Amino acid sequence: MKKIIALILISNFSFAQKFTSTQQYQILCWVVKKAENYSQNSYYCEAEVKTIGWGFTKKSGITSVKDIKDADIKFRNLIQQKFNEVNKKYPNFSYLQKAVIVSLMYNCGNLSKIEKSDFFKHLTKGNLKKSIREFKEWNKIYDKKLKRYRVSNGLVNRRNFESKLLNNSFNMQDYLSLKTEVENIYKKHNN
Repeated sequence: MKKIIALILISNFSFAQKFTSTQQYQILCWVVKKAENYSQNSYYCEAEVKTIGWGFTKKSGITSVKDIKDADIKFRNLIQQKFNEVNKKYPNFSYLQKAVIVSLMYNCGNLSKIEKSDFFKHLTKGNLKKSIREFKEWNKIYDKKLKRYRVSNGLVNRRNFESKLLNNSFNMQDYLSLKTEVENIYKKHNN
């Protein structure tokens, strides 16, 4: 048992050392931005929810953006509020585990909804394998036309990517790839 605890502590320590605090914050923001993408004009997302900017919906209280810079300011405020809520209640989670929870909150609801899930229960007990398996099940949207939930390929991809943050397999190559993807979004909208 002592060996297992030592290995967990060592792996968490080595993971924490991979990224600076600035890089960890960037990962938090970029994971959401990559998944949500940016649009200055409102549109209906796959779940048929009116969306604008970095995936802002009416629930966020943000219904318009002037440009990508304005959206960034609103995004930072929103992300910071969500992160502060998670950090206050769960200070012992790693930064990137908190980032996953923030991303999930951003995508599909409030913290109390997440706290009731099997994913979260397993995470708080330290059972990462079960936690990740349950987390990957958060991949469905309600299809109003079919009148039932269905799997969203976009959410499958998002959850697979976010799972790497949960299980500490997110590495520098992932970081650089994520950075490039988000930079490409900015290039597209800054022209």
